[in-house]
Amino acid sequence: MKRFTVLFIFGLIILSQGFAQSRPIMGYDQVEWGSSIENVKRVYGIGDEIPLNSGSNFFGSETDQNITFFVQHNVSDSIVERIFYFNKWNSDNYRLYRVWVVYSDTSNSARNNLQSAIASRFGRQTNYKIEDGTTTLMFQRLNYIQETWEYGTYTPELVVELIHRLIYAGVERDDRNLLGQNWLRVCYTWKKFRDNYQASRLGL
Repeated sequence: MKRFTVLFIFGLIILSQGFAQSRPIMGYDQVEWGSSIENVKRVYGIGDEIPLNSGSNFFGSETDQNITFFVQHNVSDSIVERIFYFNKWNSDNYRLYRVWVVYSDTSNSARNNLQSAIASRFGRQTNYKIEDGTTTLMFQRLNYIQETWEYGTYTPELVVELIHRLIYAGVERDDRNLLGQNWLRVCYTWKKFRDNYQASRLGL
């Protein structure tokens, strides 16, 4: 009986170690949520030549005095931009809470490869939505389909979203990827922090 108990405890230890090793970092890549600006820059070898920007949305005009971000351009052959977002709500310092990664190849093949890689790392897809919309570029109306796959196995600490948008009408087929209007992006979010912050802004 004693031997069985020892073996059982040993088995639990092995299983817990395996789970800890397979569980991704609760953050992005090598940095955990809540990391400081200085720590993120140190980990990725980023100097002061990359400035901080105020506001909450790199892709639009929304501003928020609690939020700042910086953008890394031409990160690799496949990554065009990487945007690190920080928030100082309930803190004296800015803390990492969201990262956007923008990919150069916006094809369906690249999307499929990312889907496989994300599912392998962060678990199965937990939500999906599709939007059929229009946008305007240089007075030209463009029709697009935007799909979002959500991977929420580790919610509320970490939610990963894969967003793919493709123009399908309004421009010649050969030009559709040359206008910067096709997207393949992955967003990593500290959902618990973001939700609590948004609730505080609404007075909830």
